[in-house]
Amino acid sequence: MALPRRRHLASDRSAPSDGDLRLHGRQGARGRLGRRRRPRLRRQRSVVRARFVRTVFRSIHEERLAPREPGLAFIRASDLLFHEREAALRRSAPRGKEGQGLSGRSGLLDAPGRRPRVARRRISLHRKDLDRPGSRRGRGHRRGEGLHRQPVLDRIRDSVLTIWGGFDMHFRARPHRPGRAGWRAASVLLLLIAGCGEQELYRPPAAPIGVIGRLELPSEVQDVAVLGETAFLACGQAGLLMVDISNPSAPTLIKALDTVKFAESVRVASTAFGGDVIDIAFVVEGTEGITTYDVTDPAAAFSFNQGTTAVDGNGLFIEMPDDPADPYVVYLAESWKGIRLFESSPATPGLLAYNGVFADTRGYAKAIHVEDGFAYVADDELGLAVLDVRTRFLGSVKVVSTCDSDGYARGIAVEDGYAFVADYHEGLAVFELRDETSESGAAVPVPYLVAKLPLGGRAQAIVVRDGMAFLAAQDGGIHVVDVTAPASPLYLGTVISAFANGVAAADNGLILASDRDEGLLVLGGLDSFADEKAPSRVWTLAATAASSNAVRLEWTAPGDDALTGEAREYDVRYAAAPIATETDWESAVPGAGEPVPSRSGSHEKYWVVDLAPGADFYFALRARDEDGNVSPISNAVNATTALTNVPCGIASVSVDPGVGAPGSTFRFQATYVDWDGDAPTESRLVLDGVSYDMSLVSGNYRDGAVYRREVPLGIRIEGHEHYFVFSDGAHPTLYSDTLEGPGVGYVFTMGSPVSERGRAANETEHPVALTHEVVFAAHEVTQAEYETATGSNPSRFRGADLPVENVAWHDAIAYCNALSRAEGRTEAYSIAGASVEWNRDADGWRLPTEAEWERACRAGTTTPFSGGDIVSEACGYDPVLDALGWYCGNSAEATHPVGGKSANAWGLFDMHGNVREWCWDWYADDLGSAVAIDPAGPVTGSQRVVRGGSWYYFARECRSAARAPYWPNSKDDFIGFRVVRTVFEE
Repeated sequence: MALPRRRHLASDRSAPSDGDLRLHGRQGARGRLGRRRRPRLRRQRSVVRARFVRTVFRSIHEERLAPREPGLAFIRASDLLFHEREAALRRSAPRGKEGQGLSGRSGLLDAPGRRPRVARRRISLHRKDLDRPGSRRGRGHRRGEGLHRQPVLDRIRDSVLTIWGGFDMHFRARPHRPGRAGWRAASVLLLLIAGCGEQELYRPPAAPIGVIGRLELPSEVQDVAVLGETAFLACGQAGLLMVDISNPSAPTLIKALDTVKFAESVRVASTAFGGDVIDIAFVVEGTEGITTYDVTDPAAAFSFNQGTTAVDGNGLFIEMPDDPADPYVVYLAESWKGIRLFESSPATPGLLAYNGVFADTRGYAKAIHVEDGFAYVADDELGLAVLDVRTRFLGSVKVVSTCDSDGYARGIAVEDGYAFVADYHEGLAVFELRDETSESGAAVPVPYLVAKLPLGGRAQAIVVRDGMAFLAAQDGGIHVVDVTAPASPLYLGTVISAFANGVAAADNGLILASDRDEGLLVLGGLDSFADEKAPSRVWTLAATAASSNAVRLEWTAPGDDALTGEAREYDVRYAAAPIATETDWESAVPGAGEPVPSRSGSHEKYWVVDLAPGADFYFALRARDEDGNVSPISNAVNATTALTNVPCGIASVSVDPGVGAPGSTFRFQATYVDWDGDAPTESRLVLDGVSYDMSLVSGNYRDGAVYRREVPLGIRIEGHEHYFVFSDGAHPTLYSDTLEGPGVGYVFTMGSPVSERGRAANETEHPVALTHEVVFAAHEVTQAEYETATGSNPSRFRGADLPVENVAWHDAIAYCNALSRAEGRTEAYSIAGASVEWNRDADGWRLPTEAEWERACRAGTTTPFSGGDIVSEACGYDPVLDALGWYCGNSAEATHPVGGKSANAWGLFDMHGNVREWCWDWYADDLGSAVAIDPAGPVTGSQRVVRGGSWYYFARECRSAARAPYWPNSKDDFIGFRVVRTVFEE
């Protein structure tokens, strides 16, 4: 059938025909493909177009298609033509040697060396480089782009445009004479359109699963993994994303972690670390290798800040050991490099050690699965390769058998002696793994291709659970295949998606698909998958002979599936001899009342009771899941019970709250322990010399019984103190240490929250209780007051009502005593040269502690200033501070008369600004976060505390929490003070 020529289409000038690919690939875009070959190329294209149109008619006639629109018919026909072309090329391709597993043949590979490079290149050029995206031969700058080889499928699909374009151009050029070729093209289109009007749109059969939830994501998703109720997605430049799928219909993004380069694939595993269990995400990032992340708590996930070496990482597999105390092994499929092996470092979670072990696979390793000491590798153009990894040393890991597939092996799953391969455009390939004896006498699995199932799209990833295979096939969607009879796979249907490139199966029956364009798809419709994985072996069992009749066992909880989830129950046994074998286990004595297992990684505790005194016992345990899978026997431990009854103990004591206002009720609590299980005959609280009986509120005597007493308290001048008394009736009475507190008084929070604007690192928030009321002078000491008491005025800025400044700390101390003497009060300070002692019982004037100063400054507020929030941190206009005090933004570089600004809620002026004020305390950079009762600073130091800011300082330094050190002998024109005195109850 003749078709109109296209003289102006770019595809005619740039794309060589299928038959010229070998010459084009070897000699470049030009060379022998010169002008003289151009007519031949056009003739070949005409033949392709004609075959395409015939294929469309044949497909409709044979009811192989049921399209609603012509475009779908064209695309389906191009797919059929593509497979026909591939089959022809495959039949004409050179065959590999017997025993090398090429061209669909299986064979053992014991001989060292590799296939000749010439043969390898010939096979690639003839058979599979025709439509191999991302080929390293002639690859462009961007990953996956061919430099000169336009894929055959794309070229054939261009024929669709050729028909449409030729038809359109023909009628434009010859509107009155369409000609035979034009009429034939028009007839094709009209027949298609006419025949499709009432036919159903072509859809694949409905799958047994469907989309029940989806989550669009900020980047092109590359891969997906699942652990428990969390999905982990490798999202290229967006890094690693964690999604909560506990509600499958509404998956929720938990956290996104930026990765090193470009997250291409991801796997997640639970592993033991010391006595804990942690979850680790392994992300492949191409040439950056594998990066690892702690995802035990997905909301607080973090990077281990480690990476591995790699040439071009693709898929990976995590092999967890039978004994959690052993290192796990990570296998990386590394394209033309083959596979590379890493081992975990027991001392550092997430750190992968590379011991130089790698192996060539002869193809391009894309994905890997490890089982029973053998690695099964999806080897791209060379199908399936099997490597012996039982001995993980360089040279020992090697290919032992292979078998080619018809397509490109991109994904792999192994189950029940079969390997299931996502074979790109060829759909699903199934290999039977038969044990055969190699030349060295070792039994190795040899793959034999036993089934092929063509599927739409390009199968890229696969997962198999309970006899069902789920394949992500890019624009072909997610295919579901029944593989209960592996040699006869049955196609069950397809879930349509834009570009599915990864798939994972959750234990609860959900299927998760990563879609490059649509994000995460959650597929439901299945029951939970069969649980065939037993809980992990308990590796941390420890025994303590706590009494004459009981032994305490402790261990780290395993999971339902190895170290993931929660087991159903524990079985603890003990005997007079070690428990190491099944026979030992069966003859041991079962325990009773074992605890219900907690989540993996939890600390478990159990008492074996009613044991004989002074005897040696051995202990072991197993975990069982809800499906009856039983873990291996734990590590065996032993302990010897005591000969006689052991004394009781007090495990912990506490009082809550630690500080409170007068009249508050305080809860005193102590934990009593008696490993013999004896109840206390005496349990008392002694508070300020008064005894109170305590009551049992929770726990048991062996693990710890909590006793409590609640007492309301008021202010006590000498403070409160307390201790606890217990007795088991068989040993001397036990007394706890005498403890101070609680603090009863005027309570506030000292310091500033981390969110406060302008805060400094030395302002840690902590609760404070002041047990005495303090009277503050309403304003800073004026020059007139100072001169009256001392007979001098050292100030730079002069004025009777201006605050005194240029005074050292010792000058302020001397003024306080002078004022006290003048008013007939007891002096607060004893001064001997540079040494100053504070008499806390004196009623005379003194400097405030910085805790007293901050409480008075705040006047019951929690904001940066007593009048509100801070607006400007430096010298800019701050309306709140401008109303309260003088600072660098409004002072005109001088002090101002006291009381010139608004007072705070307690009637105190100039607490923010004017001059800084000396406090009693030696300066400590960190006051800590613990409760403080009447704090007065360190016992000694080199600098004293100043508070309040001044006319010279920034606004942020005038905040209520702002504090700074100053040398006590220094004098400056921005430092003054105010006085306070303690109020004692009559």
